[in-house]
Amino acid sequence: MRVLLAEHRADGHRLDYVRILDDHLTASGHDVVLLLGPDVPSAPHFAAYLGDLDPARITVAPAGGAWLDALAATSRTLEVDGVAVPDGDHTLLQLGLRGRWDGRGRITGLVLRDPVRYASRSAAGRLRAAGKRVLLGRAARIPDVVALRLAGQVMPSGPGWVRDPVSFDPCPGGEAELRSRLGLDADLFWFGVFGRVQARKNLGLTADAMARLGPGTGLLVAGICDADALDEAAPAIDRLRAAGTVVRIENRLLPARELDGLVRLVDCLVIAHSNEGPSGLLGKALAAGSRVVAAGARSLRPEAALSPAGVWSPLTPARLGAALERARSLPRPAPVPVADAASFADAFAAALRDAR
Repeated sequence: MRVLLAEHRADGHRLDYVRILDDHLTASGHDVVLLLGPDVPSAPHFAAYLGDLDPARITVAPAGGAWLDALAATSRTLEVDGVAVPDGDHTLLQLGLRGRWDGRGRITGLVLRDPVRYASRSAAGRLRAAGKRVLLGRAARIPDVVALRLAGQVMPSGPGWVRDPVSFDPCPGGEAELRSRLGLDADLFWFGVFGRVQARKNLGLTADAMARLGPGTGLLVAGICDADALDEAAPAIDRLRAAGTVVRIENRLLPARELDGLVRLVDCLVIAHSNEGPSGLLGKALAAGSRVVAAGARSLRPEAALSPAGVWSPLTPARLGAALERARSLPRPAPVPVADAASFADAFAAALRDAR
């Protein structure tokens, strides 16, 4: 088959999903071409995930145009047999608004945050989820439109779900070099907040929770940090440092193997989310055999429970502090089996094969 693999954004795990699908479909003998949003090639994540691909296989959507129009036109021009969209929320909602698919071939989109399973508890969040359910329902009634829904490591029942793929490949023996380069004292118990650090990851609240632990701990923040998230967390981080806790902040895009090495290096990963949805970092912690404290999002609770050293708490400094103290007392767990890239890609490939 000729498959159009399309992604309009570069943040989060989106380009990781694109690379997983491209590798799998290409290895299976399919002819894969890519359509990217106008800002994607200049994003840091592009070089990390797609920088080594043949430029002749890549088309960039025009700036200022409607994404759905570019997607449909490209599918017709290239005469593809199917279209795969890893960030299907955006595209499927546009299809629901429009009520038709004008492109060629079946379009399969991945719903990253299902509005039923991962609905917010706030009134505004419930209203947004209701609107999303309506538009996804309209999109599902369009011929040649298929929606897959992303799940965490606890697989929901029912068809149409695919587990979040976990890529975990640290450099063998690289932890010692990372510890030395980042100045991580081996005598301290290190908590880590990793990935794209946004306000929804509650860095300040985590710092306030750690301030209740007393001496002997450190906090490593690693990944691209939004300026507003750092500004909001700054007073809490200052208080934590004043109390004697070591804080290291690596505000940069982490290469995949370095991120994986840090997940295995730290003593406990902290995933304190305000929003509902699966966490790729929690999957990495399971694969690494790392302690993990999840907080806030109820969707993270069953995933954290997969590890014997996984703890969940409500999103308050006192309760999170107690959870961090509990995790500190637990032995490091053995790795837990997680979903792999092949099963993720197979779900897309099956939907595309059904279109023939």
